[in-house]
Amino acid sequence: MPAPFLSRHFLAEQASCVAQVPFAAAGAAEDGVAITHNLLAMGTWCEDAQEARLTLIDLAVGHSGDEIVQQPAMTRLASFHHSGGRVAALEVADCGNGAVLVLAASGDGSVSRLRMQVPTQPGSQPTAIQLREEDFDGALLLPWLVDVHPQGVAALCANTDRKELLTAGADGSLFLTPLGADSSSSGTRLYSSAGAVTFTAAHWCGSQTAVTGSLQGLLHTWDTRQAGGPVLQLEQPSAMRDGTVGLPRLAPAITCLDVHPAQHFCCATGGSDGGVALWDLRLASSSSSLPQAAASSFPGSKQPLQTAVSCCAVGSTGDGRASAVCDIQFEGAGSIGSGSQRLIYCTSGGAVGVIRDVAAATGRLLFQEPTAAVRACCLGAAGPCSQVFACTDQEGLLYMANAL
Repeated sequence: MPAPFLSRHFLAEQASCVAQVPFAAAGAAEDGVAITHNLLAMGTWCEDAQEARLTLIDLAVGHSGDEIVQQPAMTRLASFHHSGGRVAALEVADCGNGAVLVLAASGDGSVSRLRMQVPTQPGSQPTAIQLREEDFDGALLLPWLVDVHPQGVAALCANTDRKELLTAGADGSLFLTPLGADSSSSGTRLYSSAGAVTFTAAHWCGSQTAVTGSLQGLLHTWDTRQAGGPVLQLEQPSAMRDGTVGLPRLAPAITCLDVHPAQHFCCATGGSDGGVALWDLRLASSSSSLPQAAASSFPGSKQPLQTAVSCCAVGSTGDGRASAVCDIQFEGAGSIGSGSQRLIYCTSGGAVGVIRDVAAATGRLLFQEPTAAVRACCLGAAGPCSQVFACTDQEGLLYMANAL
């Protein structure tokens, strides 16, 4: 077994979201050491300059086989002022043949786009990346879609098969925009709740279908071929089994979600109460008793995973309080999908962990930040070993290898 590896890096900026940018594999080893370049896109806040930024970094990792043998070296490749305010959500879309889109959502209702051409030849250097100059003016990242959602873009997700972007707004509206559009005038409204729902997360779960989470604790599925409302509405189960007598427990807000890269019917959601729910949308669509099914699937239940949802708690701080799940991702989400339903998560209580089985509530803590939240995490697709990246409130980047 290769030895686990952990390193910490100072960003000098506070990152709220992170996503890996596809890049060429490592070249031939020199003196037994090969270098893998891990490119990361981050939505950050610079306290010194008092400005929001979209930052690209390279974390170069030296390895011999699957063992890390050199301290990773971090290089800032580019940093653009994000005029729309703090980056609320980030999406990286691999369009094929080295064409990559980095999309950043903001609280003023706009979306920025950074197009780049990334080398695919093994052993290539990050200096060979070409950025589209039309997308920025000096150090300023220009807005691409303007006023798509009046109350801010809360989430976005690109479908490279459809070549379309789904944006979800805090105002309860959903928009579809072609990835190659010149402006927001090319977009179409998929849905508007007139403020009844506040979307917090969105993800495609098929070529024509998508799933969203909301502040009201509702999970919705959508079919782009059907106008009107959602196809399905589900409620996030509470991670707390006991409630106040006589008072109904409100559904916790859905703070993040991910869809399995190979099993698109499988969806995971993180809650504001520290709960993680795993959904089988096939069963949910045919179930008429979802609240009862959800209530019977808490940690310690002997019931097999045959209901629509399983739930476990990961956000306990040890003092009776719950910390929100800030980010969640299926293993393999950054590369070729597999049948594994292992999940990586991070919390506002500073935890980074892995869940092997949600129904059985089995997993383990990978890292605990003692004094700061971990706001975002992602899995590395490049390299010969498992890699986890996470961003803390203390302007830090965590790198973990062979930890899973």
